[in-house]
This record gives sequence, structure tokens and C-alpha cells, in this order.
Amino acid sequence: MSSDRTIVDAIKVAQDLLLQNLPPAHNFTDAATVMRFRELVCSQAIRSALERSSDTLLTFALRRLSAWFPISRRLIARR
Repeated sequence: MSSDRTIVDAIKVAQDLLLQNLPPAHNFTDAATVMRFRELVCSQAIRSALERSSDTLLTFALRRLSAWFPISRRLIARR
């Protein structure tokens, strides 16, 4: 799968996580939603895609999302 396609899919997953947590559904606790975002951003596929992908709006958005998780940034920097 291309890096750009991986980025698009990750943005869709992130959007779905947010929509699932809006009232009245509120399917997950806030902590569970944050944990799922962290898992998404820290995944090997996403880290690779962010390193290889071109600078598109969606790539910038996902990089910004990853900036919210300092632990994930340290993991990315180590590799």
C-alpha cells in the first residue's frame, strides 16, 4: 500500500474514533479514545508512511496529531 493511501486510511480511522465518542453514542471513555489514537499514531505502518510520504495536507494533519503524543514522538525519533 502506498504511503499516501496509508495516511488517508489513518485519517479516516482517527475521524471514526472521534465520531464514535460524540454524544449521544459516546461508545468509549475519553481515556480509551486517547489510547486508540496513540496506538494509531505509534503503529509501524503509520510511522513508515509519515517518513516516506510527500508533504500533503493529510500528512501534515497526521504529523500534528502525532505531536500531541510526546511518547510517540520519542519512539519515532529512536528509529
